[in-house]
Amino acid sequence: MRGVQVLEAAYDEGANIPDFIKRFKPNFPVGTISRDFMANYAQITPMMRVFVPVMFFIDRKGVIQAQYFGGDPFFNPETATRDHVKAELDKMLKQDAPGSAKKSSSTKK
Repeated sequence: MRGVQVLEAAYDEGANIPDFIKRFKPNFPVGTISRDFMANYAQITPMMRVFVPVMFFIDRKGVIQAQYFGGDPFFNPETATRDHVKAELDKMLKQDAPGSAKKSSSTKK
């Protein structure tokens, strides 16, 4: 089965998830993760200055295929972020298509 699962995880200890859900009414799972888990998973070092949002494209095996931080051109509203998201998803779905070559290592951006 081909498909995409979107989820959101706040890594701010003060995040008010119920208020977020009430205000934005997301149609995907929303929760929290620890700041340490986030930093470890994204391989963020103490020397890095990271801006939110952080977006991961994770394959079915749990491997990060791409990741973007708030300061990256990926999120520039003048260059159609929606198109960037679609392009990443299309790339991943093509990799997951029957008969396609599987990637063995992640590409971090």
